Amino acid sequence: MASIDGTIVIWAFSLIFILENRTDRIQVGRAGGAYTDADKSTILRFRESVGLVGIFAGMSLFALVYHSEFVGMSGNVTIAEASPAAFGSVAQSQGEVTAFAKIKNISGRPFRLIGGGRSCRCVSANFELREVLPGESLTIPIKINLQKVRVGQTRQRLIYYLDSPFQRSVLVDIEGEVL
Repeated sequence: MASIDGTIVIWAFSLIFILENRTDRIQVGRAGGAYTDADKSTILRFRESVGLVGIFAGMSLFALVYHSEFVGMSGNVTIAEASPAAFGSVAQSQGEVTAFAKIKNISGRPFRLIGGGRSCRCVSANFELREVLPGESLTIPIKINLQKVRVGQTRQRLIYYLDSPFQRSVLVDIEGEVL
């Protein structure tokens, strides 16, 4: 919707500009004298038609670029989804537990995982570079050091960075209860 609104505004300003700059008299003369009324009419019609074609071509290009780049970069296009990693109820004395999360490519283009981060030092995961093809799911093992987690319900988070202009990252939630 924003691209249509922006296109209409720019189109309207361009049309006003062309109509304001329309002249009834052309000041430049010919080598043999001034332009005739027929010459003036032809030149004005040519200017208007070239201007209108330029406006429509420019507005079409603007709408295409705006929609494909800016809307996509604002996060409105989702290319990857992550399932949470749940490790259930585990005794703290167990030391370490492994949970599994999945990152799925739901787009028609491949993307690469290019790094990541974690919300707590109690969580470790592999952040190596990996390519995820369209429709493919990547299973990620996540280790949780229970000695560094408080007893009770816990929720941690991993972030994986993507090399896509449409979606820059995907979040993986890690949930469970430490007894």
